[in-house]
Amino acid sequence: MTTDDDVRLLRATCRDVTLTVLGVFELFEADPRIGTALARALGDVFSARMPDFERPRVGRGRAALRALLREIERVTNQPQGSKKENDR
Repeated sequence: MTTDDDVRLLRATCRDVTLTVLGVFELFEADPRIGTALARALGDVFSARMPDFERPRVGRGRAALRALLREIERVTNQPQGSKKENDR
């Protein structure tokens, strides 16, 4: 079971890494495949711990990373007792 502290740490870590990579894209115009692969890998980690997480299927590169950030925010900002939690 994932505790509230685990969720906060996971969210902060995924968010910080994603924002850092977005910054690298802005500064160095990195290959979009890097952002896409990172978004996919972070999504795998996040979805393993967050049952309400739905992997974004939006774009490549920066678009994939921004979609990941939006989904992390959506899942971690849900009120307690969300529909999926109550269906368990």
